[in-house]
Amino acid sequence: MANLSTATDKADPMLFFNLTHERAEAAINLQMKLLEAYETATRAWLSRVQSELQLWSELVTKLTATHSVPGAIEAYTKCVSQQVQ
Repeated sequence: MANLSTATDKADPMLFFNLTHERAEAAINLQMKLLEAYETATRAWLSRVQSELQLWSELVTKLTATHSVPGAIEAYTKCVSQQVQ
């Protein structure tokens, strides 16, 4: 029974290192792709926020220059229609 050996006794340490290294590289690549996706989403969100800010700033400017209710309604309607586009 002294001749019995386990699979770990015969395992090549380099094989273990290579498998661990490959898994680590795969995890790093996955994290990099995830970070790239977050960056893309953040840029799209920031662009949308800037667009909304510009749109509503223009509405405020038009509303302060308007001296009638129909003019204010028209400015608001145009703003909302631009937002939908």
